[in-house]
Amino acid sequence: MHYKKILISILISTSFYSNSEIINSPYSEGLALAESYINYEKKVGECSSYRHRKINMDNIDTSWISTLDQKTMEAVIIFIHSSEQDSCSEKERGNYVITLVNYTIKTKDRTALDDWLKLHKVIIETDSMRESLNKLNPDDFYKFVSNPEFKKGFDVFDAIDKFNAEM
Repeated sequence: MHYKKILISILISTSFYSNSEIINSPYSEGLALAESYINYEKKVGECSSYRHRKINMDNIDTSWISTLDQKTMEAVIIFIHSSEQDSCSEKERGNYVITLVNYTIKTKDRTALDDWLKLHKVIIETDSMRESLNKLNPDDFYKFVSNPEFKKGFDVFDAIDKFNAEM
């Protein structure tokens, strides 16, 4: 976070010297990349702030999910939580990835791109989780997932506990 002050001072100082050489330089590409990442990081922080929100079970029809075994129920809740987290910052993530690819193309420096790919190679979904989700009736699954209660982030552990109590 402390690098934001440095970045802002660099942006201000370079704005006075913004001729075509500076605008097309690797330096300006690095600034664009840093600014894009800051925007993405800020949005992820905003999205993460919802992770403590408790879902309201009164707003959820549990008749379908209560018919599932515990492993499948947990897979559904984790999937919903993960999907919501991804969609919350999707725009900023997309902008950052585009800026990252442009930076890599223009500077030929693959370091940042390689680091991004390593960090985002981790997938929460396991084979058994994917298998459990694939067995579900798509219409019932979509109806459940579409509940407005899941449109903002939520405490996934609290949700699993609440659904377990309903079973």
